Amino acid sequence: MLFRRTRVSERMEAACEQLLAATKDISAWEWDDTHDAVLAIIESPHESETLATLKESLPHSWNTLDIRDAPESVRHVSGLLGDLMAGQLLFVLDPEVDPMLSAAWWPWGNRLKSSLRISYTAGSKAVAKADANATLRACFDL
Repeated sequence: MLFRRTRVSERMEAACEQLLAATKDISAWEWDDTHDAVLAIIESPHESETLATLKESLPHSWNTLDIRDAPESVRHVSGLLGDLMAGQLLFVLDPEVDPMLSAAWWPWGNRLKSSLRISYTAGSKAVAKADANATLRACFDL
């Protein structure tokens, strides 16, 4: 079990590092206390390259049309974010892992910027949320 957990942790860190590398020249990262997530504002015209990296780093994704068919763990994350609205996407590294690494893509009304929030969501009381957040902050140097 420890081997599996270590391997999952390494995959999560690699995904975060990939996202950080892809955005380092186009956006600064900050901590979002409201959503317990790291946050970057991605401005036009960098949306398509950032979305491509998201799809590569976090290969499972849902939108407003298919979120109701997602696993319960993913629907839970969507609910924590206030549910998906038109144009918003939720990306997940592995919906069967606890804590689960996810990224919310929220285009702004003017479509000139999008918010990208990356978080760990722990469904199990055995997984300490504080540890997951500390790992996330460390990866993004916050």
